[in-house]
Amino acid sequence: MENIERDLESDVDSDEEEDIEESQLTPEQAEARRLECKPSLEHLERATTRHLSETIALFDVNKRIIVERRSTLAAGVLKENWDALKDIPWLDTRVYVTRKVDNETGDVVAWDEEGDRWAHLNFKNPNQAFYFAPAYPKNPFKDKRKKKQSKKLRELRDRMREEED
Repeated sequence: MENIERDLESDVDSDEEEDIEESQLTPEQAEARRLECKPSLEHLERATTRHLSETIALFDVNKRIIVERRSTLAAGVLKENWDALKDIPWLDTRVYVTRKVDNETGDVVAWDEEGDRWAHLNFKNPNQAFYFAPAYPKNPFKDKRKKKQSKKLRELRDRMREEED
């Protein structure tokens, strides 16, 4: 019993240290740390396409998709350009199972497997990028490029620390 209590106390101490460390980060360092969690989707196939200036869904009902959302609020500007999505700050990436797809309006009702909740998405929204997800239970985020990305972010963080010293 003493071992369990000691382990619990050490977990609390490490959480407090992590919170203190977070509060001491500059905004650039905090953003670099947040981006380390961003999964690489370069190896996945896009689930939408453009045809005659219209966005078309390539997925149907009951398909697993991955949606990468971006935040125009963080960017401070609304981008309407399809190719400009990479310039808008990343918000989150989720895996969904589609339940309803309206090709005219772009509205998608989907089930969030991880969050255990419904989501209302829109594939015509330039701040949401849709990708095909591999069949369950394969992890769609496993990719060697993710390690390279994390390495680059670690190098950036290390350089920022060196500049502070």
